[in-house]
Order: sequence, then structure tokens, then C-alpha cells
Amino acid sequence: MTMVEDEFMVALCLFLLGTILSPSATDYVQTDYLIPLSYVGSISTKIWSSWCFTSLCEGIQKFQMNRHRMKTSCISGCLLFLQEDKEVLNPTAQRRWCKK
Repeated sequence: MTMVEDEFMVALCLFLLGTILSPSATDYVQTDYLIPLSYVGSISTKIWSSWCFTSLCEGIQKFQMNRHRMKTSCISGCLLFLQEDKEVLNPTAQRRWCKK
């Protein structure tokens, strides 16, 4: 791959991570997303669904901890998982899937 293709792939991945796969309440892409994208050749070997689901679990836990303090009003992470399986909203399922 050429340098232009590599740059495009990283830019596309940053866009997808920041808007669809793991969006947050901020209006910018988190710099933490650059770490898994540092080697372009390994992008296709990453298990992105697992990473996104872990991010969603962290977002749910953060929301549950902060909702009583009114510090956050949104759940960060890939909400597509919530649309697919409503059991994710079940507290028992959250304890089983989103380990602390």
C-alpha cells in the first residue's frame, strides 16, 4: 500500500471509530483511537467488534455511576449493539457481559 492509501485508511478508521463504532459525547475523535491504528498493516487483523462491545460496556458502567450525580446524560459506545439485542439493557445481562 502507498502512503496515501495508508493515510486514507487511518483517516477512515478514525471517522468510523469516532462516529459509528465508539462515539462519545465530545465533538472530536479521542486520541486513544490512534494507538490501535499506529501500524496500518494490523488494522484488518483487529477484533473490532470485541473492542466496540467493551467500549459500550464501559460507557454503560460510566452512565450508571454518574446518572445519580447528573454528570452524564448519554451512553458512549456503539449503540448498534443495543439496537440488536435488548437484553443488553437487562441488569443481569450487564453483570454477565460487562465485567467490572
